[in-house]
Amino acid sequence: MFGNLTTVEVADPYRASRLIWENLSLQGRALLNEREACSRQYEAFDWRRFRAEPESFRSKFSFAPIGAMRASRVAHTRATRVTIRAPGLDAYCVCLMERGTSELVRPGLHEPAVGDAETGIIFAGELGSRFAASDDSLRLVLWVSGKLLHERLQVLLDGREVKSFAFRPAFDQMRGPGATIRRMLDFLFVELERSDSLLANEIATRTFEDNLALCLLLGLPHSHTERLHQKKLRRTRACSQGRAIHARQCRRAADDRRHCAGCGMQRPRSADGV
Repeated sequence: MFGNLTTVEVADPYRASRLIWENLSLQGRALLNEREACSRQYEAFDWRRFRAEPESFRSKFSFAPIGAMRASRVAHTRATRVTIRAPGLDAYCVCLMERGTSELVRPGLHEPAVGDAETGIIFAGELGSRFAASDDSLRLVLWVSGKLLHERLQVLLDGREVKSFAFRPAFDQMRGPGATIRRMLDFLFVELERSDSLLANEIATRTFEDNLALCLLLGLPHSHTERLHQKKLRRTRACSQGRAIHARQCRRAADDRRHCAGCGMQRPRSADGV
């Protein structure tokens, strides 16, 4: 709800998912069921340290739903890890560190992807993915509907079926398309704290969701980026050919007009040539 972010402070990271679910608004609960919400299992990154000094572990989650998306600002005093358990989430997570560092390990990824104040992370909520944040960390998190991204990608590919796709996990959030994503999330969190935000309007919310989905699909590398690039090249080539054909037709028409004008200016001669 705009102007009313729900905030939960957690002393035991193992109880985080349960406490978040219990404090979700009705709108938030409509977006996912309890089993999906609790599939994110939080835990101390250093179990021995947690046992030795549990009082030093504190987490603060401020969250709100926006359309089919879920936005949150998460702070940890000590390194904390979240693992996606069954059944997983049909959503993609965009994570931007404001303080500290992060590390993503997901199925099929040979090396961890590292995020910081300059590098953002994006990943699917697939079973087995593990995301960790360092001591004294603060991050912005946005879960975007997997269904929405698949639908928009299918439209971009002229209706071709998209069974699955994955983003390249790390991206530059300081320059280029990544910086656009960063500014959009900054704008979103400013608006979430205002009760008079225009994004409280359902049409404005859907428009923001669509724009963000298109920016993610067109700006960040993923498994169908090459297909989108080839489509763009074909369209550019077709446009160039169309312009060339149009130019030739215009030149031919101009030549015909000059020829007709020249014929009309010739002086008619009599039969005896006078």
